[in-house]
Amino acid sequence: MGTSDKIINRWLVVVGAILIQLCLGAIYAWSVFTPYLTGKLPDPANSFNFTKTQTQVIFSVGLAAFALVMVFAGKWQAKSGPRKVAMAGGIMLGLGYVLGGLLGQSFIAQVIFIGLIG
Repeated sequence: MGTSDKIINRWLVVVGAILIQLCLGAIYAWSVFTPYLTGKLPDPANSFNFTKTQTQVIFSVGLAAFALVMVFAGKWQAKSGPRKVAMAGGIMLGLGYVLGGLLGQSFIAQVIFIGLIG
């Protein structure tokens, strides 16, 4: 492997680390989604009309799932390496948020898609 290949690989690691950090911080951007879920928008036709308590439950379930999954992900990472775990986590996060946006008209659906899967 030449010097230029090592430099490219190092930059790929940096880009990968930044993307992982963005995924890890997605749960903390919850306040961006809250107005769409509660109907506090200029156009309430595009909202889900959940109560503030319901949005807090979704956020709380998401944080609890995030913390619990980290225990198992750490064990899996020790066996198979960070690449597989990061890919699986990114896919699950994206899948949860996409399904929550497309199919999450009910509170339970949002708890499952955003709280548990995403």
